[in-house]
Amino acid sequence: MRLEDARKIFREEMTKHGLISWQLEVVNLKTVAGWCRTRRWSENPHHSLGTIAMSVPFMEVFDEKEVRETARHEVAHALNNPKNDSHGAEWRKIARRIGSTGERCVSLDAPKVQSRYTGTCPQGHQYARHRKSWDMEMQSRYCPACWKKYKSKQHAYITWFDNHTRRTLNSVTPVQKTSDTSAPVRIAAQRVSTPVRRSVPAPSKELTWKEKFDRGMTSFGDDW
Repeated sequence: MRLEDARKIFREEMTKHGLISWQLEVVNLKTVAGWCRTRRWSENPHHSLGTIAMSVPFMEVFDEKEVRETARHEVAHALNNPKNDSHGAEWRKIARRIGSTGERCVSLDAPKVQSRYTGTCPQGHQYARHRKSWDMEMQSRYCPACWKKYKSKQHAYITWFDNHTRRTLNSVTPVQKTSDTSAPVRIAAQRVSTPVRRSVPAPSKELTWKEKFDRGMTSFGDDW
């Protein structure tokens, strides 16, 4: 859905339920579809103040049904007393009264926001990240489902792939997918090694007094 259409739906639901003094903010969050922040709550929505935010990445992939559900979800938070549980019985009651499903999370059938980084372990378990962490280019991330199951760490290394630049961040020796935890099978491949220096300077050796004397570098007068 276009951003302007999503904004109209949010503003329509907010005005419909009395949140005329509330602000609507547009954010770039990729893990939540929206959020609600109450600054002043009142039983009369016209006297309350706060901010409701909608996520641009989610609004772009959602259809009208999902956008309206997200708007009603956040409006229910605004109408709910902040002293109550944020997703408790009172919130669900309010959400269902204004037309929402009352579910805490986005439905599994809803479109997902494409993550930039995708991680895969040799056994096929996949992980998604929206931000790059310092250890993605290192072989220090293990699959939680495999790192205790297999004796060889090669079966637990996560290989991260950047979906924007289409390149692999870390290089891991590939292994075959296997269910045997005692005898790991390795595919013939070579791990990327550290660069080798072209020349290494030889360690300097301190000359003895006799060697200096033989080379004319010193005399008796210098040491006596």
